[in-house]
Amino acid sequence: MEESIKKSAKPILIIWVISALCYLPLIAKGLTNSVDGCWAPTYFQAGNWELSIGRWAWLFFDKSREGYAAEPFNSLLTLLLISIASYIAISMFIRGKFKSYIYAMFILCSTAVCCYLSFRFNAPTFGMSVLLPTLAAFLITRETETVKKEILLLAVSSALIVVGLGLYQANAGFFGAIVIVYMMQLILTEKNKQCLHLFVKSLIAGAVGCVFYKIAWDICLKFRGISAASYRGADSVTVGKILVSLPRSIRDIYVSCLGFLFPIGHENYVFLPVRLIIVLAIIVLLLFVGIRATRKNVKNMIIFFLLILLLPLGANVSVILASGVDVLDIQMTGPMTMIIPIVLCLIENVGFRYDKLLGVLGALLLYGNVYAVGIDIDAMAQGSNSSYAIMNGIVNTLEDEDALSGEYQYAFYGNISKNELFRVNELYYRADWFARFGDMIKKFDMDCNTYSGILDDIGIDIDSVSLDLYEEIYNSGVLDEMPAYPAKGSIIKGDGYVVVKVSEDYIH
Repeated sequence: MEESIKKSAKPILIIWVISALCYLPLIAKGLTNSVDGCWAPTYFQAGNWELSIGRWAWLFFDKSREGYAAEPFNSLLTLLLISIASYIAISMFIRGKFKSYIYAMFILCSTAVCCYLSFRFNAPTFGMSVLLPTLAAFLITRETETVKKEILLLAVSSALIVVGLGLYQANAGFFGAIVIVYMMQLILTEKNKQCLHLFVKSLIAGAVGCVFYKIAWDICLKFRGISAASYRGADSVTVGKILVSLPRSIRDIYVSCLGFLFPIGHENYVFLPVRLIIVLAIIVLLLFVGIRATRKNVKNMIIFFLLILLLPLGANVSVILASGVDVLDIQMTGPMTMIIPIVLCLIENVGFRYDKLLGVLGALLLYGNVYAVGIDIDAMAQGSNSSYAIMNGIVNTLEDEDALSGEYQYAFYGNISKNELFRVNELYYRADWFARFGDMIKKFDMDCNTYSGILDDIGIDIDSVSLDLYEEIYNSGVLDEMPAYPAKGSIIKGDGYVVVKVSEDYIH
């Protein structure tokens, strides 16, 4: 065991350092997205809201870090956790080969991980929620000599799933994706009994994990005296509702999976046509090695194809469990990033003669990922720089108009990215939605939180109006008569409050 840890330390360290270099601009500038990412300051402790949406373990994890949510350590810790998880997953299939670094980096240098890091305040929570189910998959696939050891590994795997779900439910898909690909390998090597055994153990671990996760969540809710939120159906997760929603959930999973593998219309992937060809080639290779290995055993061929069909479901099992989820947000696609590299490992393991070709395909995909991540980081930098410049200008104007005082509360309206002073280049519009800092989702509470976050980032401490007053001002019609900043009249005073119309794009 000690020898295995020593051998693992070096490749994990290399993967970690390279990934940190990839995200260095994001880490150095403390970049975030302009939704949840910029709402929380560099100190954050999860509370009742996080608990109400099922992420009870997040509270304990934040306590263990004493609320630290600043750079560089938050991102470095996140990348370290995902580096360990990536190494574990890849080493389950291949070891000691250079291409294993390429496959691990494909996971780390992805828009999903970039999205994790853009939520600076809870990025390590995402990282730990990747590691725990991956470790659970590793343990449950181990062959043991005694029943006692097997039960122990099953119990530990279930416990890891429980805590992983309590951190971030969507990443339970890492367990499903890894286990299913491992079962495919067992079938292709004619280890049917081990495959069936693993299938049963995985079902038990998953079921036990879900049950004890719900028990732990209910206990925490009762202890704090709150109830589950309606966010994405968190308050209505029942067996009956899961079954009723199953057809829609399965449809949504396959549609989202196809959109991830073939991201047509996503301009941030530099050479999208090449990616589409490579992904299609990998699917063809998977089918080829599968058919070749099972051509004399029709039963195994059928099982192999069934496992391929199950793979998207295993990676996105959270969509089935939470019936309120109808689309995969970018941060939910983490398990999908695991599929391509471990499938490449599987193809090599079942005797594909041209194994160097697999490394080339992986390297080309990684090359595209690097540029896609770079575009997202650049968009966050451009958007935040421009947003901060506009907000600094507004603060200076408030001071010039004698409207900057502790006697006032402030209400800002309008999508800041639609202000005439907002300056970005074409890369901004090629980024994923989460990375376009300043492009606001126009909802009352989200507007207030985003502007508070921007003010916090530029070091300005002023009070915002209450949400009720914010809505009242919006519904009063006063904004219709005001021009947008920086025009004269874009800032008006009320009874104890100041209204700033940032842009014309303010209609909710």
